[in-house]
Amino acid sequence: KDNNDNKNNKKKNNKTLSLLEKQRQHCLEFYYAKELKNYPSCLTGDSTPSYLLDSYRVITHIKRVFPHLSKFFVMLRNPVQRALSHYAMVTSKDGTEAQKITRGTQWSNLTFEEVVQQELYDLQHKYKLVPYWKQKDEGEYYIDQTIFDAFHGSTEEEEAWAKFQKHGIPLHTGSHSLLARGLYDLQLRRKWFESFSQKSFVILILEDGFTMEKVWKHLDLPPYTIPDTEPKNTRQYDDSNKDNSKIHTLLQTFYEPHNTKLSQLLNNKQLPW
Repeated sequence: KDNNDNKNNKKKNNKTLSLLEKQRQHCLEFYYAKELKNYPSCLTGDSTPSYLLDSYRVITHIKRVFPHLSKFFVMLRNPVQRALSHYAMVTSKDGTEAQKITRGTQWSNLTFEEVVQQELYDLQHKYKLVPYWKQKDEGEYYIDQTIFDAFHGSTEEEEAWAKFQKHGIPLHTGSHSLLARGLYDLQLRRKWFESFSQKSFVILILEDGFTMEKVWKHLDLPPYTIPDTEPKNTRQYDDSNKDNSKIHTLLQTFYEPHNTKLSQLLNNKQLPW
């Protein structure tokens, strides 16, 4: 069937980590890559929050499975709220047994603050990824801006990020990288924007809200009105950490220079956080 005059959007509804990590032949079959290559107006897609972080493994597979076409959507949100939501999700007692296994148990007996402090220590001392994170007094931290500016974009940063990606991102658990996932500027700069044209990406900010017109345009699809726009796969999380001003202040301090660099990377876009 000739599909050139009738664009179709086929989507695989799978958000697991991660089919691109399996054998190339399985990926080709799962995404119908061979068939779709002959019909460029037909599209298939996949989504997971893990692709952005794990570029070391993912990009190689994407290029092997989809050498003819790659378009990306990246949805970002306030990194502090993202961390709170992430912790609440993986430590939730609700869900199926399969969901609980996927979430992992590494944080089950740790408080949100303990997970934050543990990862900050690892990022600073184990991976040398945040040498600018300094402690002033007991419980008070700050960013050494001089060190941050020198480290940003440096060879040292590239080496530290590569070490973290190779050794700091475990598979088969969602209980990892609570803070690293919120370093959006670093993730986009290191490998994604290096490996693909920035024009291949549409960056969506959750707090801004957005219309699907931008999505259809990026995919070269005609406008389409989605009949059911009710939120899906939602749940209520334990929000006991939302009023912890101490940890909120610490995380806002940690992310502030990274958010500034993200704004610059996105053509000085005003971020809502």
